[in-house]
Amino acid sequence: MMLHLPEDVVSKQEFGFFHELAHIIHVRLTRKLGTPPMSFCFIQKLMFPESLNYSDEQATELFADCFAVAALYDSPVASSDHYDEIRNEDKQFLFTYMYLLIQEFEDVSEEQFIAKLGDYLKDKLGADMYKKLLEQYGE
Repeated sequence: MMLHLPEDVVSKQEFGFFHELAHIIHVRLTRKLGTPPMSFCFIQKLMFPESLNYSDEQATELFADCFAVAALYDSPVASSDHYDEIRNEDKQFLFTYMYLLIQEFEDVSEEQFIAKLGDYLKDKLGADMYKKLLEQYGE
C-alpha cells in the first residue's frame, strides 16, 4: 500500500512509525505511560534546555521525536527525517544515546548509563571532540 502513496506521505509514515515505536520502547524501559527514561533529562539539558520545563507528557513526545530522528539517522530512508534544523552531529549523538539506552538500560543505574554514554562518546569521537561537545552544550 505504501508504494502507491505520494513520497511525502510515505516519509511522514516512516517518521510516524518510529515515533510511535519510541512510545512502546519508553513504556518497556520505564514501565510508565507518559514518562520518558530518566536519562533523557541528560539529553534535554544538553540539547533542548528549554524542554526542562516540559510536562512528562511533553517530554515523552520529545523523546519519541528524538528516537525517530535517531532511527532515521544515516539510513536509506534518512530523508524521512523532517528535522533539517538539527545538525548531523546532533543526530549522531541522539543515535548513540538511543542505541546505548536500548543496549544498556536494564543492566545499569541511570548514573552508570550516563557515564557509559560519556565513555562511548569519548571512544567514538575522540577526547578533543568530546570536550568540544561538552563545551558547546555548556557542561
